[in-house]
Amino acid sequence: MRSELNPIDLVALDSKVLSVYESFILEHDYNGNLIDKIDLKKKHNSSDIIGVEIDSFDNIWVFSGDGGIYVMDNKYNLRRNFDYLGIDKIESCASHDSLDGANFFCSYVDESSLGVLHFIYSGNGMPAFIDYYQISGSANYVDMELVNNYIYLATTDGLYEGDIDSLKFIDSWNVYLEGEHLLGLERIDNTLIAIQADDYINIVDKTGSTIETIDEDYNHFLDFKVSDGNLYILFENSLLSYEISQSEGIDFILLSSESLDNSSYNLLAISGDNVLTSVANQGFIINADKHVITNTPS
Repeated sequence: MRSELNPIDLVALDSKVLSVYESFILEHDYNGNLIDKIDLKKKHNSSDIIGVEIDSFDNIWVFSGDGGIYVMDNKYNLRRNFDYLGIDKIESCASHDSLDGANFFCSYVDESSLGVLHFIYSGNGMPAFIDYYQISGSANYVDMELVNNYIYLATTDGLYEGDIDSLKFIDSWNVYLEGEHLLGLERIDNTLIAIQADDYINIVDKTGSTIETIDEDYNHFLDFKVSDGNLYILFENSLLSYEISQSEGIDFILLSSESLDNSSYNLLAISGDNVLTSVANQGFIINADKHVITNTPS
């Protein structure tokens, strides 16, 4: 038996949780019961998984450590294989509907650049690769978000903004927050927010105006998410939950603070009001009260 203690990725869906490992995926319900184990090494010879994304057609996008992209249906049958694109790594992806149809954008890095891959779907939800859009030859990736008809990439050089209808040329991207220490991006309805590291944590808009300051050491920041009118911020040893009030501007009202003793958080995933966190060497936690450590045959 082996204990699945440290998932590489967590995906929160409407009715189940995916915990992702190098060669397999476990599915649990929100009570912590194991639904299925999908051995992707046996099924597709995949043994170097680094992340998973789910698109609006319920396709499962599996990313390998060598830059490969494998698109599967919700039964994990292979639909498309994009292992020929010559990239080093996929960072994150997002769906977007436009007048041209359904799109999927993935941020990528390779040895010389940072950019975005563009995929578009046929009527049956089958994706096709359209193009690369290089953004920077020097910046390191931080995060990506789509708001309205714009893609935003937070990088170590600043915040890049690109109109989805005009992404082909580097000089068509606007740059905000140059020189700022950005940690992540999220959206509240149609408003982009960013986490900026100063002495503490600042929540800012794209122009750098501070919306809120969180009195926490940014060195321990891991991730943040917005879902169902709440903001969740994960640090190594704590999870903060805020209600988002938009009566006059945007305000954050602290709802709860959960702390860990003698351990540390790794991952955060949200679906509706379901909150998942992984804990180093201790599996993952569902909604603060269901601790999942699964033993499976090796």
